[in-house]
Amino acid sequence: MRLKRSLSVLWTSSTVLQSLATSRANRSLTSCINDQLLIGSFNHLHKTSYVLFIFDLDDTLLDTLSGITEALNFTLKRFKHPPVARDYVSTIVNDGELLFMEEALQVEDPVLVARASEIFRERYLSDCYAEPFVGVPELLTALVAARKKIAVVSNKPHPIAEKQLRLANLVSYIDVFKSDDGSMRLKPCPDAIEQVLRETGAAAPGSLMIGDSCVDIKAGQAAHVLTCSVTYGYTDRNVLSQAGPDFLVDDIRDLGRML
Repeated sequence: MRLKRSLSVLWTSSTVLQSLATSRANRSLTSCINDQLLIGSFNHLHKTSYVLFIFDLDDTLLDTLSGITEALNFTLKRFKHPPVARDYVSTIVNDGELLFMEEALQVEDPVLVARASEIFRERYLSDCYAEPFVGVPELLTALVAARKKIAVVSNKPHPIAEKQLRLANLVSYIDVFKSDDGSMRLKPCPDAIEQVLRETGAAAPGSLMIGDSCVDIKAGQAAHVLTCSVTYGYTDRNVLSQAGPDFLVDDIRDLGRML
């Protein structure tokens, strides 16, 4: 009787151990499969044959925040407003000049905002040189060598954006350039990106919008292109991540892996 109970216990223990081993093996296999799927998905995204790279300008290609802050504080002083900090400017700068000035002045008076915008443009245009971020010229050179199309889409007033690109010696890399000339709606509306697609003949699935703000992500998503956020710009990494870009990169040179 004792022998039967012992054999029964041994059989039960063996069955439990086999079940546990099988369960662990299955979990391990499932984990392995899921890891492979994630890796495959990641590799697939990076192996996509991108034809068109669309860049934002401010704090994506060029380090412009200090110049914007100086010109804004010059303008605010003219209207007896206290100066604002660079960090505050970074939170209001992505939505176009008029909204930017409304936020800075804390008014909705269109006449006052228009006058302040004029002063800001004059001041900023007089001294608007901005240094390209480390790796930007090298990346653009690699894109040209790989025969990729390059566009810049900015909400910045056109004369300032154009001058900055010229002073930074980036104009020769760019196939299409769109900024605020009053002819189309600004980001996050997709109008400028859609115009870039038409002018370059590129398809949305093979195009990538690269920027530092949620405005860039929303514009790219609305235009049905893939989106990439750089984390060294104006917007906090967690905020960018929650907006759902397809990629996050800490260094713009990482985009060279997508060639």
